[in-house]
Amino acid sequence: MLYSQAVKALKEQTPVYCLGHKYRIKANKIKSRYHVFEIEPIGPRASQYETIKVSADSLESEPD
Repeated sequence: MLYSQAVKALKEQTPVYCLGHKYRIKANKIKSRYHVFEIEPIGPRASQYETIKVSADSLESEPD
């Protein structure tokens, strides 16, 4: 996913996918020269996964 698409998903609170699981982007942070997105799991098994930090390259708009 492109950075601009990830920012749009953050603003609109649309779900994104990472490693086949559904997440919601919680925050966008700048670490050194990199933009990092903090994502939290959503859905019926959300309690099994933790909030993680990833780059926009790791996010997808639809599942594999």
